[in-house]
Amino acid sequence: MGHTGAEDPPPAPAVLPVVLAPIRDGVREAFAAEGGLPVRMAFEADKVQVVRSSAFWEQRRNYTYNPDGTSKSTSSEATRLEYQRAYNAFFDLPSVPGFEFDVSGPDPLAYPDPLAYLPEVGGGFGLSLGGRVTDQVAKSLAAQPRLVALCLNGSWNWITDAGWRTLGAHPGLTVVQFDDRFVDYSTPATPALGPTRDLKRFTPAATAGLGKLRNVRILNVVSCNPDWAKVDLRECSGLSILNIHDSVIKPTDVGFLSGAGRLTELRITGSDVDDQIAPHLSKMRLERLDLSRTRVGDKVLGALGGMPGLETLDLAGCDRIGAEGFAALPRLRALRSLTVARCPEFGDAQAARLSELGRLVSLDIRGTAVKYDGLASLGACPRLRTLVVSAKTMDSPERMLATVADRLPQVRTLTVVGLERLAVGEFRRAVAAAPKRFTLLGAPTESETELVIACTPPPAPPRR
Repeated sequence: MGHTGAEDPPPAPAVLPVVLAPIRDGVREAFAAEGGLPVRMAFEADKVQVVRSSAFWEQRRNYTYNPDGTSKSTSSEATRLEYQRAYNAFFDLPSVPGFEFDVSGPDPLAYPDPLAYLPEVGGGFGLSLGGRVTDQVAKSLAAQPRLVALCLNGSWNWITDAGWRTLGAHPGLTVVQFDDRFVDYSTPATPALGPTRDLKRFTPAATAGLGKLRNVRILNVVSCNPDWAKVDLRECSGLSILNIHDSVIKPTDVGFLSGAGRLTELRITGSDVDDQIAPHLSKMRLERLDLSRTRVGDKVLGALGGMPGLETLDLAGCDRIGAEGFAALPRLRALRSLTVARCPEFGDAQAARLSELGRLVSLDIRGTAVKYDGLASLGACPRLRTLVVSAKTMDSPERMLATVADRLPQVRTLTVVGLERLAVGEFRRAVAAAPKRFTLLGAPTESETELVIACTPPPAPPRR
């Protein structure tokens, strides 16, 4: 097994502890039985839990191994969100089997090398680690040539500079995610940070560690807070996708983007980033950009004119963008998907200008000021197929559907959101009244707040 770190990897144990041997076998059996689907292992103080899945995380079977090697199994339902945790790190590599380990037990060295319990995997695999990941574990990870995706769930602050250098030298590590959404805050405090709830912060070593992942292609930072003013990504030569979700970024701390000029996709959502990001964006050649729920304004849209290949733009909740900023949208001629949801200054005049976006396929205008005239003007977007609108801004179901039927024959899917209980019934009746043009998709639910409607194009005129 190859190794690219500064030091040789620790030798694999010749014999696993007797107590844990059934655990290793149980993981392999679960993995084989599920045909290579993701498997979760939770290492706790006195037991190891293996969760295997089928039907894309919709059902689960729990295997709990006691210290004496005995086991029992139960079946239960699980929500998609719970299992999305293990899958998130590997979302861009859906064919890669994933394994999740939680080493949150009282002794951080009780299971120093969880990889010893993995089944043999023919190709690449992903790994999600919670609890306390030490330099010893980082060293073991670096010695796994087939490791392509790694998710650290609040477990990164025990890795020192040496551990980050070792991990960063891994040539095949493609996806790394730092995720604090599901951290168990009963975990003992990190010496370098103090109180347990400071785990959302990064130690200086972990902040610097972001810049040592030089071979990583996709970097996700979710609900946790590096010191962005000190992040340096210049050595991350392979980085092409950067996702930062609900992380504390001060408006003045966007300098790290100057070292990420090779990005094709950038997502910074739910932060205080404002127009000070504009000079950095003007130097990029992005294909996909998401700045939803930030404080950006008109200057940012002006800076996007230098992106001739920008295909996807999400500005949902960017309520500081005004008419001047939206006037720059027609310059983005390659745009295929646009979201301006909850942008109050986007109205009928702005919708009319979208006719200049000849490649636009998907548009979300929920929560904007667009009304019937603006809706009708979208008929000039020849390739528009998917449209999302609000019931509150266009409150007549019959008029809305008539406008779509008469003026937007190219639209195939219409989603109406923000429905009150009474409005749901009104829209359902309006759809039923035009069966040749509209069909409801999906079964009705009790707490329905949106409807997805399939639109059938009108019949072509007979040839003469």
